[in-house]
Amino acid sequence: MKEVKNFYGRMMRALGRKRLYRSAAQTPLEFARTLQHLPPCIVDDIRFITERFFSVRYGQAELLPAMRTAIEQAIKRLGK
Repeated sequence: MKEVKNFYGRMMRALGRKRLYRSAAQTPLEFARTLQHLPPCIVDDIRFITERFFSVRYGQAELLPAMRTAIEQAIKRLGK
């Protein structure tokens, strides 16, 4: 559980460096929807990470090594 919160938090810090912040009143999905004006590759990474966050945090999904790698790559792209 801690790991899934960690990767979502890392994404949020990367977005914060771009001055993109989620308000306390927004859910992660609501926040992701407000970013549709960004380039599609960025929106896709945000959506991917957010969906993985929900599937692992609230669903029955397991964070497998391949998924962990894909998330790490998406976070790196967002940090550029």
